[in-house]
Amino acid sequence: MNYTPPVSTFLTLGRPDKGDWQDYVNQYGFTSDHIPELTVMLLDWELEEADSESPQVWAALHAWRTLSQLGGSQALQVIFDYFDETHPDNDWFFEDLVHHILGYFGRSALPHCTAKFALELDEEEIDKLNYLTEALAHLGDQHPELRDECVAILGEAFTSYQQNTETLNAFIINALVDLHSLEHINLIQEAYEADVVDETVRGDWEDVQIALGLLAERITPAPRFIWAKDPRPEPAAPASAQPEAQKTDRQWLHEVAKKKKAKAAKKKKKRRR
Repeated sequence: MNYTPPVSTFLTLGRPDKGDWQDYVNQYGFTSDHIPELTVMLLDWELEEADSESPQVWAALHAWRTLSQLGGSQALQVIFDYFDETHPDNDWFFEDLVHHILGYFGRSALPHCTAKFALELDEEEIDKLNYLTEALAHLGDQHPELRDECVAILGEAFTSYQQNTETLNAFIINALVDLHSLEHINLIQEAYEADVVDETVRGDWEDVQIALGLLAERITPAPRFIWAKDPRPEPAAPASAQPEAQKTDRQWLHEVAKKKKAKAAKKKKKRRR
């Protein structure tokens, strides 16, 4: 694909600061007319598969950040098309989704979020929903006028707790707690009593009640495996690691979820033999 300026700039721009977005629209002169070519770049998998040291591997990142800043329904659809196509291990995209992307689109992004939770998805797609719950929590926190709508989407997704994975249930609960939501407290209690919540994410039912101000302190001893209670050594960073490579609690949660899923799959395969 022969890209034209200013889109072609992204072929050489290289790695950005993870949390510091450029003002792409004003700095490079992007307009809605560039959305079609930015779309092609975003979905150009040959660029993402380029040499890891090549600046071309970062082109998609600059494209989705520019599309987010441009806003509008066309750009929003492209972002969610990429959400569908990219792998859940694409940490840069999902970090941006959680902390920035939905914020640019605001209320117009909510129907897309609702639609994702309504689909029957495989395990890899469900991993993406874990991030989407966090994105909704962040959106509702940063934009109080959208808080109730975010809670409603999460609550509707949680009504299927018997069909959801334990990890997805836990991430939804985590998001509801972050939004200080009591609207679905009875449903949350039901899920814990049904033993369909991964307690390594937010803790057990007592922890949730304490976080929401419904319980002053624990009645029973805390389960020893709850991540929030266990001290964890800092992971050894590789020599080439950048400062932002240090794991946050949220990133650690996702790693735990992936390891548990892999362990469960291994057991299932062993039982088949």
